[in-house]
Amino acid sequence: YIYKSRDFHFFWGLIHNIHTEKNFIALTLDDGPTSGNTEKILNILKKNDIKASFFLIGQDIEKYPEQTKKIIQAWHQIGNHSYSHQRMVFKSPQFVRNEIIKTDQLIRNLWYTGSIHFRTPYGKRLFITPYILRSLQKANIFFDVEPESYVKSSWDIVQYVINNTQSWSIILLHPMYGKENATLDILEELILSLKNKWFHFVTIDQLLNETKKEIVFW
Repeated sequence: YIYKSRDFHFFWGLIHNIHTEKNFIALTLDDGPTSGNTEKILNILKKNDIKASFFLIGQDIEKYPEQTKKIIQAWHQIGNHSYSHQRMVFKSPQFVRNEIIKTDQLIRNLWYTGSIHFRTPYGKRLFITPYILRSLQKANIFFDVEPESYVKSSWDIVQYVINNTQSWSIILLHPMYGKENATLDILEELILSLKNKWFHFVTIDQLLNETKKEIVFW
C-alpha cells in the first residue's frame, strides 16, 4: 500500500491534488527533455496560451540542455524527476540525496530561478525518499489524474482525463519519448477539451499560491 499509494506519504510533504473553488488545474509532463518532442510540446502550449509544469530527468537535462533552456525561456515551471529515473526503493540515503541534489544543480546551472519541486520516479517510495525530501524541505508532487496507467489509445486518454479531472486536479502525462506517442498526438485536443469545460491551466506553484496551501513536514 505504501509503495503504490498516491495519497499517503511518510513525513508528509506529499501533494496529489490541491482543493480550490476555482476551476484551476495543473498540467504536469514527466521525463525528458528530448529533441523534437520538446519543441512540439512547447509549440502546442504556446499556441493555446497555457503554462505547464515539466518534471525533468537529470541525465536528459545533461544530454539536451538547449531543450531545457527552451522550456525555461517559455516560463514554464521545472520540477526534479531524479537524475537517473530509478525506482527510489531499497536505495541508500546517499543515493537518493545525490539523485535529487544533482538534478537540482543541473536545473539551476541553466539559470532557472523558480522553486523546484520533486516527483518520485514511477511514484514509488517507502521510507528513505520521504525522509530525504523532508530534510531538504522539498515537496513530492503527485497527481490524481494519470490516464496512461489505465488506458493506452489516444481517444481513451482524452476521455479518461475529461471524465476524471476536477477543479483541483494535477494531471500527469508522458509526451516526451518516441516519434509515435499517443499522448503527444492528442495533447492539443486534450487541452482544448478541458478549456471547453472552463478549466484554467496553471503551474504547480500558481495552484499552491492561489489556494495558499502550506506544505507541511514533520
